[in-house]
Amino acid sequence: MERPTFEEFESDLSTFFPEPLTLKSKTIAFNFWTNWQEIVNYTKAHRLRIALHPSVLDNYIHRNYPRYKMFKKMKNVSMAILIIAIIFSFGLAIKFVMPEAIIVTAFVITPAALAVMLPYSHMEVMKFAHGRNLLNKIETGIKSDVPVRDMINLCAAYIMGQIGLQTKKGVAFCPDYPCLVL
Repeated sequence: MERPTFEEFESDLSTFFPEPLTLKSKTIAFNFWTNWQEIVNYTKAHRLRIALHPSVLDNYIHRNYPRYKMFKKMKNVSMAILIIAIIFSFGLAIKFVMPEAIIVTAFVITPAALAVMLPYSHMEVMKFAHGRNLLNKIETGIKSDVPVRDMINLCAAYIMGQIGLQTKKGVAFCPDYPCLVL
């Protein structure tokens, strides 16, 4: 299937947004539409990478994996416990000249704080793995014989600032035009 007309492309793209497209968004959409074949060719040749914005990845994981929120809380709590324990033990050691306080911190409290963090540490790995899967899904769709829907998804995600396009020439995130890196 060939690319749709710009009016069809713009109409399908506007379904992603609650309000009408702004002039800048329409210009970016037109830039995607005019460079359609280049984007497809660069993606098929592995010369174009889709870069995911880190904050978007956090939002994606938080929506789809509620347990990740628990990881963030437990990580922060265990770090606070660790810092308080170290301050407390050094305070005791200085005030009462008790080197035992440092030993207790080193061998009891620190491993306890780390033990609280470790069960949730795989969530960081999961976050990046799911981000890579999301990008692979978009790239695979663009490489297919019928990339219309995937190009619209790519353009919408680009306009929303969720992704950028990366080539040897550089990286473009919205509000830059995609043609700058092609």
